[in-house]
Amino acid sequence: MRPGLLISFLLIIFCSTSYSQLNITIKAHNKSGMTITALRIAQNDTYNWSLALNVIEKVKDGQTIEFKWKVDTSICKYDFQITSEDNTYYILEDINICGKSEFDIIKPEEK
Repeated sequence: MRPGLLISFLLIIFCSTSYSQLNITIKAHNKSGMTITALRIAQNDTYNWSLALNVIEKVKDGQTIEFKWKVDTSICKYDFQITSEDNTYYILEDINICGKSEFDIIKPEEK
């Protein structure tokens, strides 16, 4: 393989892999019937929760929280942990945020 062609090939591979993360805006619509005091995100099945995404205020039923998150485009499924006013934790699993950056928060099974 000619050196110039090899360098071009390596640059294409490097550039395509270095842009695998995107900052996206995510909107979560609270349709759970409860007030959420904390919303956290983790890659699917890791349970390595982020800090609370709504650090300033509670998210009442019917309200929407909007936040930016860096998404690895090769990992699209994320889990969300929500905490209600009575300090009960719920987990929303397998939310795909690569294809659609909006989702509804519904009251899942208690975990």
